[in-house]
Amino acid sequence: MADYIPILNSQLEPKAPVTSELMFQLRDNPIAITEGAVGAPRIQDAALGITSTTAGNTWVRNRTATSALGAVGTYVMLQYIGPDTLQPGDTAGGDDLRYSSAGGDTVVTVVPGTWRAMGVADAPAGGASATTLFLRVS
Repeated sequence: MADYIPILNSQLEPKAPVTSELMFQLRDNPIAITEGAVGAPRIQDAALGITSTTAGNTWVRNRTATSALGAVGTYVMLQYIGPDTLQPGDTAGGDDLRYSSAGGDTVVTVVPGTWRAMGVADAPAGGASATTLFLRVS
């Protein structure tokens, strides 16, 4: 991993010598930025653009595929057993959720964390009507 060494204003002043130190900084700093080196500026999301690439898609899939069941950012089919109907985007705590099949069969296990409903979960109707896809948000 390359080290990030800030370039000083004195190195850029008119008539400042072009030193090998400055040349190493100009070569290594962009590498250090992309590697996330200590002290290096961070690449902002807006700089990444919106074009989907094969490399970007592979990066996301590799991290999703290796996530543990129920980790933040993962999706799970859950049945909501709370008092009200959840609309898409509503959140629920794990105490009100159970692992489920699309048919409404459940495993009586408390689900840790906070989850966002990705569909409608009609708890008063129960069974399959209370089951939808959830995204763990915390």
